[in-house]
Amino acid sequence: MGDLAARLKSRGLELPSEAPVLGGGAGLSLSAVSFPSSVRTSGGGGRGKHASVGAVTAASAAVAAAPVHAALGTSKEEYKQLFTPLANQGAKALEEENKRKKAGEQDLLKEVKATLKRWVQECLVREDKSKRLQEKGFLKCRVHAKWSEGLHEKLKELIASYKGRLTADCEKENSADGKPPAWLPRQEKWLVGFDSVAFEAFMELHPEVIEPPPSKVRLLVEEFVSRDTGKLDQHRLRELKEALEARFGTLRPLLLEHVASIAEEAIMARLHPKRGVKRKEGTDREGQQQQGKKPRPGAPRIEKARDAAWAAAVLAPLGLRGDGTPIVKVPASLACLFLDGLLNLEQVPDFHQALKSTSLGKVVNNYRHHKNQEVAAAARDLVSAWKAAMSSRGAAK
Repeated sequence: MGDLAARLKSRGLELPSEAPVLGGGAGLSLSAVSFPSSVRTSGGGGRGKHASVGAVTAASAAVAAAPVHAALGTSKEEYKQLFTPLANQGAKALEEENKRKKAGEQDLLKEVKATLKRWVQECLVREDKSKRLQEKGFLKCRVHAKWSEGLHEKLKELIASYKGRLTADCEKENSADGKPPAWLPRQEKWLVGFDSVAFEAFMELHPEVIEPPPSKVRLLVEEFVSRDTGKLDQHRLRELKEALEARFGTLRPLLLEHVASIAEEAIMARLHPKRGVKRKEGTDREGQQQQGKKPRPGAPRIEKARDAAWAAAVLAPLGLRGDGTPIVKVPASLACLFLDGLLNLEQVPDFHQALKSTSLGKVVNNYRHHKNQEVAAAARDLVSAWKAAMSSRGAAK
């Protein structure tokens, strides 16, 4: 302390005799402040007096402008809420807490549903997932969320509706009652297991994970192409893919190939509107006259041999078993759309090669035994039409 006083004194400053008082409307005690000799009134002329007055005025203004802080602490009401057990705060407090808890659990449940949708969609797109499902019989999805008994029960109900299996990490440590021990972290991990039956049940409730509606895909592609009639180079195709996946999520590569052909047709239609419309209408009319059937609204246009593989991948989204049967079958609503889209496929010149090089024939043949009678009938009609088309072409040769 002595060293500090000596250093200050060497610079013309002195320590105050008492601590300055701040706050509470009181200013800094000027008598407790020693100013440098250069601004003291003693020993100087009028100029020194003005300097001294100016320094005092500035110090007073600075002290007056200092903010006055409220005393730290908690009110009686806040103290009661923080330190009084919830059970002792009354029925209203318990009711409010339960409402907040349930709302939080519902929000977490929505996030879990969104996670499961993205996971199932990825499983349907990636071939390695299909192989693993065939090898192990099920696939797992990890879900992270804050533990609560209410959320655990809601998750059990949700996964049971998909015919899946749910396991929480805490159940491994304390399987007697399924509650997490006190030492476990607040972030819990649940494992959701899906076999082929669960995947099929999930797709029945959420068919959008299999394939986005073909009519919406075509509309988005046509809107994208309408912005620019230039060539569809790799850069533009990449932009188109990003736009589609931003709207519909992860897409299978075969759909992206089909999208490229849609974009090319749309560009040609814009460059040569009369020729494109005339050719398209003539093809559709000829096919409808020969089949005697009209595709339902929203059915995809499968009019090229390379689209046969895409149709097979949609109707058998997790591939085929060793015996040639689909691991899972899509819901009737989607199956009807794609079977209708295949009505004119036999009119394609390389139709026989399309069936031979893809699994489409096997897939459609298996749909003859679909539990939905409309789907089964549509599959039987297609198989009969394809057999007749191949027989007539064989006889012509």
